[in-house]
Amino acid sequence: MRKTPLLTITLLLVLVASGLSQENNPQLYKFHQRTDEGRFFGLINADGDIVAEAIFDEIGSFSEGLAYVSFKRKAGYIDVTGNVVIEAKYQPTYDISRDFSEGLASVRVDGEFGYVNKHGELVIACQYAKTYPFNEGFAVVEPNWSEKVVIDKKAHIILNPVAVYKNNVHHVSKGETVNLDERVKNGTITMYVNRYNHPPRSTLVAMNGDFLFPLKPYIIHEISDHLIRAQTNDRKRTGYINKNGNTVIPFDYVSGTDFKNGYAKVKDKQTNLYGIIDLNGNYVVPPEYTHISDDYHKSDYIFVGKPNSNYGYIDYNGNPVIDFKYVYGGVFSEGLAVVSTPQRENMYIDKTGNKAFELEFNISQYDNENFKGGIAKVNLKDGHSAYINKKGEILFKFK
Repeated sequence: MRKTPLLTITLLLVLVASGLSQENNPQLYKFHQRTDEGRFFGLINADGDIVAEAIFDEIGSFSEGLAYVSFKRKAGYIDVTGNVVIEAKYQPTYDISRDFSEGLASVRVDGEFGYVNKHGELVIACQYAKTYPFNEGFAVVEPNWSEKVVIDKKAHIILNPVAVYKNNVHHVSKGETVNLDERVKNGTITMYVNRYNHPPRSTLVAMNGDFLFPLKPYIIHEISDHLIRAQTNDRKRTGYINKNGNTVIPFDYVSGTDFKNGYAKVKDKQTNLYGIIDLNGNYVVPPEYTHISDDYHKSDYIFVGKPNSNYGYIDYNGNPVIDFKYVYGGVFSEGLAVVSTPQRENMYIDKTGNKAFELEFNISQYDNENFKGGIAKVNLKDGHSAYINKKGEILFKFK
């Protein structure tokens, strides 16, 4: 196995030249090694070659060509060659806003958050209690804990929920609190109004401060596939409304998800079982299942469970495609899915239901065994972890 030259620790303290390629990133995979001082992370490429030595306390996901890293309680960013391009001088954070989105990522200094660009320049000062990722040119931030506003990339406040509420409703009643969701989507954001001993109300607000519709006695979520998931205040019924606030799919479900790729998973109030509906509220998968995977939208094969039965896979017409003989199953990714039998045999299967290769491994609730770029991570029976290819061959083994 070939290794690139050792990434020296001094690189963590120096800002090296940026100017990253905008081309698609190569697939990189995180591994860890244990020493007397703890567990440290590095990166390999699809050939099993080490790109970054295991010297980092943490490596985040690559986003827009950069990945968050931390080392000795300092955080910075590396590029796809493993080189540090934004100096590790910030406080570590676990917020999702630390990943680059629309060219900006959140960093933390003295307990407060701001945003850097991909050149490492602090373009929005660290002045917030909490930050969220930029989306559609806007970000939700909390100047004080649990008080959200929307800003643009120049840190101008675009939307203050209390001011917007007063403009539309004219006053805030005693005991009322007004707040926002966590991101802008389709040019709107959800606003919530709460008052002790009163049902919460909500609406969607455009970036100019206008309500899309009057406050509704629902818990509403963001627009997804042109529809908005809404729940009654007791959270016992779910339906879907449009941008005008009109109900287009009745509140006939115990629960439901946002629409994804034109479909939503719902729990039927009559059968108390799960099915999948289309944008017209018609069942494409009947409500006959005790379980439907939350990853139903990621593949044309859906992992489901029937009453008094094991689990198997169906298609989007509800037809069985792989026998109901498993107790666990993952999403099909690059033609393979990890499954477990009642006899505790773990394996990868193809879309015919056949075992893809012989390799013994454990399934971990903390790891995702899906294939990505032709490689998947598994936990071997000997206590090691390994990256394997789609033939079941071990490319890189570590502990």
